[in-house]
Amino acid sequence: MPNAPTPPIPTAEFRVLLTLLAGVAATPFVGSVLAASVQGAPSRAPEVLVTASVVLAAVALTATWLPARRAAAVNPVESLRAD
Repeated sequence: MPNAPTPPIPTAEFRVLLTLLAGVAATPFVGSVLAASVQGAPSRAPEVLVTASVVLAAVALTATWLPARRAAAVNPVESLRAD
């Protein structure tokens, strides 16, 4: 019996994009809760949403890129011999 093909593993960029889209979709609900709990807070401020999305995307991509770059620099043979 042949092995079933494994589904592809989503890349870090795809996960970041998916998370940002989920955050944008949740913005109306979170904005309403924030406006109800903090007086004077705007419920929907596009500049805040864009700024937060860009900052979070940059942090997430950096957090996934740096370890991947470090892991790519390791020689697999030396890593296996060390075990």
